[in-house]
Amino acid sequence: MGDMGGCKVKKLKVLMVNKLYYPVIGGTENHARYLAHKLSSQIDIKVLVANY
Repeated sequence: MGDMGGCKVKKLKVLMVNKLYYPVIGGTENHARYLAHKLSSQIDIKVLVANY
């Protein structure tokens, strides 16, 4: 992120886990996509899905 008084600040890393993801249409899938997109500018975010 930046330099705060000589200390390096690392980006927070987040792993979102969901059963399905976009382009599957559903409330949870759309919410996970929305959150991942909006938070990606502030944190290091990855999405893991079990698409079977």
